[in-house]
Amino acid sequence: MNGVTLPETYNGLGARNLVYMLLQLLRFFREFQGTPTAAGVHLIFIEEPEAHLHPQMQEVFIRQLEYIANAFVAQLNADRPWPVQFVVTTHSPHMANEARFESLRYFLSVTDGPGLRRSVVKDLRQGMGGAPEEDRNFLHQYLTLSRCDLFFADKAVLIEGTAERLLLPAMIRKTDAAAQGEPQLSSQYLTVMEVGGAYAHRFFGLLAFLELRTLIITDIDSVAPGAKNKRVAVRVAEGTFTSNACIKSWYEPDVSPAQLLDKSTEEKTDGGRRLAYQIPEQDGGPCARSFEDAFILANPELFDLGEGDQATLAYEHAAEQKKSSFALEHAIVNTEWRTPRYIGEGLRWLAQGNPAPTLGPDAIAAELVAEVIDAADGAQVDG
Repeated sequence: MNGVTLPETYNGLGARNLVYMLLQLLRFFREFQGTPTAAGVHLIFIEEPEAHLHPQMQEVFIRQLEYIANAFVAQLNADRPWPVQFVVTTHSPHMANEARFESLRYFLSVTDGPGLRRSVVKDLRQGMGGAPEEDRNFLHQYLTLSRCDLFFADKAVLIEGTAERLLLPAMIRKTDAAAQGEPQLSSQYLTVMEVGGAYAHRFFGLLAFLELRTLIITDIDSVAPGAKNKRVAVRVAEGTFTSNACIKSWYEPDVSPAQLLDKSTEEKTDGGRRLAYQIPEQDGGPCARSFEDAFILANPELFDLGEGDQATLAYEHAAEQKKSSFALEHAIVNTEWRTPRYIGEGLRWLAQGNPAPTLGPDAIAAELVAEVIDAADGAQVDG
């Protein structure tokens, strides 16, 4: 490449494309230097630089933009300022998650009359400006570490842990299959974030600002006073409080499990967000404390619990299971089971209100194939 050789280990990362973009930036800088009357602001638009760049290179590029500008100023311009402003458009979560909220502009597609849509530009500097610094730092670190596509999804699911994450795709398929003729969640652009009950509430401000329809699946986590004023885990029927930070933030810190079981769907819904925690599989029946025992109570025929209080037996049986092994077994091996009621109801709520009705992937593929075949037939006729 113009006499510049790159190590063989750079192959496949898009290093050549990165070098090309750097040379383009250098050219723009030189043009700015050569302009007799310098502009007050030098705007450089970079459209979807992630094309042909490995995710590692995408992160490097967006992180190094400011460094590159400063290097040009220091080494090529005798420290005279270069008033450059980069405007980067991207569909890459690797790039979006590397940037601080202060530099992000989010384009939200909204309905604008029958059959029409328009974009609303949202400034995250303003939207997150009122959030505590601790929350902003947490969210930035989470998005950077998790590589989630929160900024590009139509809907989101916040879950507790490994078991829910592994089984969620199957639960979506099962609830979709049971709701034929209704909106199908599997054909919508969904992002799943594993945040735990202790951190889900930190996302509320960002989710509201993005206007992202979101289901928060969490655990009721019933506790009661124990020795030395420490709260201990107990079955739901014996609980006096919840230790779940998300639930306490949604309602009030001293909300009891009994009160939680009495909450209506409306009380579990706040604008575009809905809370889903364990409820009895049948009205008046036993209630689970966490996902694993809720799964067991939803499928008692699959587990030999014996006689006695089913909620206690399910909780004890779940405590003996390794979460990942339990989830993998039912995701891959034993796949004939029912989705726990609280998750099923939540997923059906999430499937509703799709902001941008679209064809499913299979329908899109069929449409594209038909277009290609028509084009090929037309070429033969012309020939």
